[in-house]
Amino acid sequence: MKRIFHTLLISVLVTSLFSVTTSASAAPMLPTCTPDLFRDGAGKTVVKFVNTTACTWSIPDGVTAISKILMVGGGGGGGGASLGNNSGTTSLKRGAPGGGGGGGYVWSRTTETSVPTDRKITVTAGSAGSGSAAVIATGQYQTSPGTSGGTTTIVITDTYTAPGGGGGGVGTAQCLSAPSASCSGDGGLSGNIVNGSQTNTTVGLNAYDAAGGGAGAGGNGSDGVDAPNLGGSGGNGGSGFTSDITGSNVIYGGGGGGGMTSTTTGNSLTGGSGGSGGGGEGQSRIAGNNRDAISYGGGGGGGGHSNALTYASAGGNGFSGVVYISYVTPTLPTPSAPTLSVVTGSSTSLTAAFTADPNAATYTAKVYLASDGITQIGSDIEDFQSGDTISGLEAGTEYKVQLLAIGDGIYFTDSAPSALSSPLAPPRSAEAGLTFVISPGTVSAPVTALDTTTIKVSVSETVSSINFTPTASANASITFCCNASIRTYTSISSGSLRNETLVSGLNTFNFKVTAQNGTTIKNYTVLVTKAVVVTKSVATPQPRPSATPTPTPTFKVAATRAPRITGSPSPASAAIGAQITLTGSGFTGTKSVKLGTVNAPIFTVVSDTQIRFTIPVGAVTSSATVTNSAGSATSGRITVTP
Repeated sequence: MKRIFHTLLISVLVTSLFSVTTSASAAPMLPTCTPDLFRDGAGKTVVKFVNTTACTWSIPDGVTAISKILMVGGGGGGGGASLGNNSGTTSLKRGAPGGGGGGGYVWSRTTETSVPTDRKITVTAGSAGSGSAAVIATGQYQTSPGTSGGTTTIVITDTYTAPGGGGGGVGTAQCLSAPSASCSGDGGLSGNIVNGSQTNTTVGLNAYDAAGGGAGAGGNGSDGVDAPNLGGSGGNGGSGFTSDITGSNVIYGGGGGGGMTSTTTGNSLTGGSGGSGGGGEGQSRIAGNNRDAISYGGGGGGGGHSNALTYASAGGNGFSGVVYISYVTPTLPTPSAPTLSVVTGSSTSLTAAFTADPNAATYTAKVYLASDGITQIGSDIEDFQSGDTISGLEAGTEYKVQLLAIGDGIYFTDSAPSALSSPLAPPRSAEAGLTFVISPGTVSAPVTALDTTTIKVSVSETVSSINFTPTASANASITFCCNASIRTYTSISSGSLRNETLVSGLNTFNFKVTAQNGTTIKNYTVLVTKAVVVTKSVATPQPRPSATPTPTPTFKVAATRAPRITGSPSPASAAIGAQITLTGSGFTGTKSVKLGTVNAPIFTVVSDTQIRFTIPVGAVTSSATVTNSAGSATSGRITVTP
């Protein structure tokens, strides 16, 4: 009759243990969940919730459906033991051990669940049931069974629940007067719900001296078994439910084993074994202990009972519930091709800009030759951010860049590679600067400053040659023209030493620098003035014979007529420092030569019909003027070239 009663009771309880309802609205102002996330090894992300208070969690962008759900209610606590009746034979004192706690219900769904519109879910994991205390006062017994585990809940669009396992029962007052079949506690209730259908499990019933095992999510608890004059053995907990949602088979919601009564002379007997999947064992001397915490939802072990005279133990606690969901780990969207830009002032670098996806952990860039789009330049550039610079490229060579969005491996996996960017080449340099090291001599301008286009150097009359070390901008080339009126440029190496012979007076050296781009050209001139030693010869006049001495006369070359220029200047075009020859008449006694307004201090009267002068520093294109004491003459136009 008692077993019938228990069966009916279970049926009544189970019908109200599980429900699915439509959520009217999300719970307001709930804290954000902080679940554990990991991969299951099969391309899915698993999310585990163990919070026992309600919280909300946002399903990541890119997740289109939830693949699996597993919920386990909290495990019930075991019933505590009582000393019970201390009368009886000396070989056996009747005690009242507690029943094992029931394993938490397990609810599983392996068909896809749609993601809600707001992508939010609310989760609560059922709390663990507590085992009841032991009663060790003679003549008293435990009246409080173990508490039930808490209900586990998840709200997606609908609300799904998995109730906790029932607490283990305790012995009755009859044990104080005469032992009976109800001295020990019954096990707690549990059950298994898969995809909405229920499979009830049965608690283990008590015996005189042995408590029943708690039901597990996947199996029944067994009855306690009496062993005359030995105290009996507790019933085993029911097995749990197996799920592979984490990537391997794990058992959840095992029932706790029932306690037992030992003899007065020994305590080697043990209570019932806990069910696989987290159920604790009922013990003889200590409180029912827990095991297999990784599985969640196991029932607590039943209270042990050492002997009926001096010792009773408390029931073990159950395990808290858990919620798992899994989904196919989404792939990051393919990035758009980056936009390349040149770097100002650099001929070896480019930058790549793109719009980053907020879900990407970082990006990897690959650089290819644009000519084939296959040959990769260098290795992958990891941790690449928009606007980063790609260096070590060649000027004038076109490149293309490809991006890969990198996921964190849990929320998102790596994207497919982007399309290649449009080709772009680092520009060839337009720098055509030049620096000098010049020795010996006194320099009139800084020789280490770039773009100093004219440098003046003065040396003494004893210096026969001068050293130049010209250094051009990177990748620029230098050509050089010697100290001559007709300029022929030759190529020289940047940074090389060059020695040039000097003549008295003005020496002109020209350097032409061509930038890497081939179009930017700058001219540099070094004017070296070597001091001139002037020696004047004065003829000694021969006096006429005279009886009377006469004063020594002073001789002076005087012009007899004004100069006249008849021929064209030769050459008609020349650079500063070059010599120009003029022809005509009346050049004897020339006092000065000017080119325009600039005096030409270096000139030679070759004869009365020919004069030669050096184009002075500062002169520009103009006519030459020759002046003596009788007048002046002006030549044709002389072009001064760079």
